Amino acid sequence: MGCTPDAVNYHADLSGAQALPNSAVAGCCGEVVERDDEHGPCERVKQLQFSVPLVTGATANRFHAHIKIDSAASPCKITVSTRLQAQNVTADVDRFPGTIALGEAEFRERVDRIAPAINAIWNAGSRKIRIRDEKCGERIYDVEFNVVFAEPPHYKIEFVNVPETVTALDENGEESYDTYTNMSAQSAKFNLGDTESAANNQSVRIYTEPHEYGHMIGLLEEYADEARNIRGCLYRHFGAPPEIEVSQRGLMGHGEDIGVLPARYFLPVADAVLKMLEAKGVTVTAMEIIPGPSKAG
Repeated sequence: MGCTPDAVNYHADLSGAQALPNSAVAGCCGEVVERDDEHGPCERVKQLQFSVPLVTGATANRFHAHIKIDSAASPCKITVSTRLQAQNVTADVDRFPGTIALGEAEFRERVDRIAPAINAIWNAGSRKIRIRDEKCGERIYDVEFNVVFAEPPHYKIEFVNVPETVTALDENGEESYDTYTNMSAQSAKFNLGDTESAANNQSVRIYTEPHEYGHMIGLLEEYADEARNIRGCLYRHFGAPPEIEVSQRGLMGHGEDIGVLPARYFLPVADAVLKMLEAKGVTVTAMEIIPGPSKAG
């Protein structure tokens, strides 16, 4: 059964939403729109600078994903699929000092824990996106993230296995122990030796890979780091006041208290959805990221 506009007249929280002009004629209300390519950058997310408070630096990253907007489903659904490729470089001590080689069987066993862990955190207590357009009225879309190891990849991940006692620098001048993402190269380095990695399958908080996935869908760092001249982020919501977040605790900070992911984390995806609809001639007049039902991880 297809998705039809909700007959409920929602209260005035959308009445002040920013108008988004588009002169083209709206498309079919039951259409499926897909884009498997680069998205962004999202001007609604900006890095704040440490040296000059409230002055913005970098804009949210361009990101790669397969985004599907299914207006024919019931309920309507937006799926963000990200394909990763796993490369075993755990024996490459020249590039990554201190890494300990893993055999292929153990490597695969540990890597196989990562995608489900990312999906669990990003889909537990997920969000919905409410969209109003001139032809179809108001519709609410579930948002689902689907991270898989599959070809062709959106991001290539080099996996190391470095104990936390190692302080040497890797080939990029970062600590060999560190996990990080290089958005411009569509690549990342994940450390299977990280005590907060899903690969260890321990009863501790799993933070590392879900944080990096946030970067893979465009998000920036929320913590303050004077050496890197970053001090949180400025978020410009759809039809709501701007939000400044300098957090050590959230998922895009240092992950001390992940909880339900806030609406601001969905802005790059929502912005990509808006641009996809506009490209199809849909005249969007309002958009809002709203809470979704809590789901079991």
